[in-house]
Amino acid sequence: MKPGEHVVLIGGPEVGRVGREAGFIVRDSLLVLLPGPYVMTAWLFRAPLEGTVVENVFCQGAGGLNVDACRVGFMSETDRASAFPGGKVTSRKVTGGGLGCGYKEHERGGFESEQSTLGRWPTNLVLVHDDGCQALGECVKGCPVVGNASRFYPRFTSMAECLIWLGRLIGAAPHEVEIPQ
Repeated sequence: MKPGEHVVLIGGPEVGRVGREAGFIVRDSLLVLLPGPYVMTAWLFRAPLEGTVVENVFCQGAGGLNVDACRVGFMSETDRASAFPGGKVTSRKVTGGGLGCGYKEHERGGFESEQSTLGRWPTNLVLVHDDGCQALGECVKGCPVVGNASRFYPRFTSMAECLIWLGRLIGAAPHEVEIPQ
């Protein structure tokens, strides 16, 4: 692997440990909810950099992530507007009280943010439809995609489609993604 190149491996906590012991840097992990309910972990590793990320990208052609290719698309204009209340980047802040009584919306400062028309930032949770959803055209009982909250997460019809999406994040072409049988 080139310095700074990314790889995604699927597995449990032992994959994270083995990757670190092999000298890779854990960049992130994502939970993949499958029907059943089954959960898999997708570990995002990066080979050590030579210099800074910018130097590595220019010299090695590796080190960055293609976030825009993996954004979660907005389902409607109302959905897009709800991601930026009042056109501002906001979050909840504890202002006092207990048991969540002191939460108050506030504008986050200290950085510039543009509203991407491509969708929300990729999440650390992805959902894969049950095989039966395809045949019926709607979600079957037990499908992890059921419910309004699923609009916040990437949704896939199969694990293979999910792996291709993860490949886009690290800059791999679909034919470069190895899909286990």
